[in-house]
Amino acid sequence: MKVVYLLSVFYLIISFLLLKKTNKKLSIVSSVIYTICLLFCYNTVIVCFYSFFKINGSLLVLSLFNYGIGSILNFISFRRKEIQKFTICKKELITVCCVLIVAFLVGFFRFSGFKIINYETGDPAIHYRSALHFARELEILDTNNSKDLVYNDFNRFMPISYINSGLLLNVFSEFSSYKVFVIYDVLCLILSSLLFFITIFNLFQKKSVHIFYCFILTLLYLLAFPLNNLVFGFCYLGLGIMAINLLFLTVSYFKDFNEQILFKLIMLFILTFSLFFSYYLFMPCVYLALGIYYIYLWKKNKISVGKLFLYGIVTLIIPFIIGIVYFVLPSFINESSMSILKKINLYWYIYSNITPMYLFFVVSGIIIYKLVRYKEKIDYFKLNLYIISIYILIFFVLYIFKLSEVYYFYKLFYLYWFFVIIFLGQLLVKWKKYVYVIFSLILVGMGIVYYFPNSKVTLFLTTINIYNWNIRTFNEDRIIFTESELEIMDESVKYKDICEYKNEFLILGSKFKNFWFYSYTGSIPVFNYQYVDHHQLYETNIGFRFWENLANYDCLVYFYEDSVVDYDKDNYEVLYSNEDGAILKKK
Repeated sequence: MKVVYLLSVFYLIISFLLLKKTNKKLSIVSSVIYTICLLFCYNTVIVCFYSFFKINGSLLVLSLFNYGIGSILNFISFRRKEIQKFTICKKELITVCCVLIVAFLVGFFRFSGFKIINYETGDPAIHYRSALHFARELEILDTNNSKDLVYNDFNRFMPISYINSGLLLNVFSEFSSYKVFVIYDVLCLILSSLLFFITIFNLFQKKSVHIFYCFILTLLYLLAFPLNNLVFGFCYLGLGIMAINLLFLTVSYFKDFNEQILFKLIMLFILTFSLFFSYYLFMPCVYLALGIYYIYLWKKNKISVGKLFLYGIVTLIIPFIIGIVYFVLPSFINESSMSILKKINLYWYIYSNITPMYLFFVVSGIIIYKLVRYKEKIDYFKLNLYIISIYILIFFVLYIFKLSEVYYFYKLFYLYWFFVIIFLGQLLVKWKKYVYVIFSLILVGMGIVYYFPNSKVTLFLTTINIYNWNIRTFNEDRIIFTESELEIMDESVKYKDICEYKNEFLILGSKFKNFWFYSYTGSIPVFNYQYVDHHQLYETNIGFRFWENLANYDCLVYFYEDSVVDYDKDNYEVLYSNEDGAILKKK
């Protein structure tokens, strides 16, 4: 069935590519990247659709959807007796390959050849666990089917992330699941970088901008917040920005909203729906920008009032209602669910440097100056930039008055960065040499931080920009699981029958190891865990003396600290051991 599903995906992609969308020839390179990224959003809509209608999920169901929709697209092409025509630009293809290689190498070195788990926080363990759950169920999480997921409000989790990662985990279940998950994270980084490149390449083509300039701008984009996103493991955040990027490209590609209305309605619905189901904090500003753009088109007599309402209802109101019902209403109905206002006031770990705010004020100043001085015409890109800027300003005010914490406030800069790089790239087209100089200085700074991690210069550089902060994390000992520690976790699964008690398997290790151990094995790694109290997963109170007094717990997974072995081998049976830890059993 897995082969059938993969063939159905390939069939759907080819069918979509061949469907005629415009009389212009499209770049085959850009179209392939666009279509693969769109597949992530399509998967989200399809899974949510059949889950809402209580259809049991399986690869067969997903394959039937793919073959059915692909056949409809092919039937349309057959009836029209025409297919989309393409062109190929060798420079674009070569540059895309270069971007792909850079993004892949960044991920490859980050995870030491995909042999380790190396994130800045424990959040990815939660996303990994929900992806494993989806790989088994192939249905969107709800209150009933997520009862075995113990440390989050999983039935209101960000579906776009676990749906797509879960599909990969299901299809490639013969491989180590954590490796598939890590590779998936890197794949998302690669695709978001490629999508950004084709976006600016298409924007700048008319201005005869050298393609190398687009490549440098892509690297400036990639090595900042997208890389930071990988470091923290906020995959859902990256996919949300991918959906926004696709939305921007779709509006830019197909500017005439009077042609192929049904096609545009479906495409825009898929993207706005996926955005809400990826990271809904981005939804208000992006939905507002698109709604104002529809009104702008109507004011300019480019669409009728009827089409204004049609586009508004299908691509904004319907996905908004579905999203509100799924995410927001439960917080009013269920007392245990947390409201949005309470959530944005929670403190969690994130990159929070003051320099993004300096950038925000500089860019905002330039925007205001250009608006007053040149009275620039409105377009979809500028609308997004203006409204997102106002949105950030609102959150900044909330932050000043302590109504919002830094965690949710700084997440907005991951989105803002996408529009800022395009804005500054357009602004500096005539002064490209300054962009090259800035990029060279950034590379030098990253080199200093990497090769001289303990110098005073490094300490200074890591406090002034995100590039240096990111590269610093490559040197720091933040590795959650080494290759040999992962072997211990693999081996512990084999001893669940003799070691596990009440779904608990004791481990002696850090809180991050608690998260990942549970996510990978399904065994709760703490003593006397209570489903109503999730905080025990943060504790590391298991010690040898404590363990010896527990009558029903025969085994302990012990991860050595700094390779120091400090247990008496004569007192315990060693079920498995290596240089980084052991699985011990009481004699």
